[in-house]
Amino acid sequence: DAVDTTGAGDCFNAGLIAGLLAGDSLDDSLRLANVCAGLSTTGPGVTRAPGLEDVRRLLAETDATHPSPAPS
Repeated sequence: DAVDTTGAGDCFNAGLIAGLLAGDSLDDSLRLANVCAGLSTTGPGVTRAPGLEDVRRLLAETDATHPSPAPS
């Protein structure tokens, strides 16, 4: 549940840049950015801004339990 959206845009931008600089595809970088922004809203101000490893771990867990469908 969102508590405060302060800094969510900044966290989105940071996640996007981090993904692109790490060599991730644009799609993967955008997924990373969305998770960064979403997690940052779960606490007041920027106190819940996630770390890169936390986001990557969450994405890996999500991918393991909810694999993307194969392209048709």
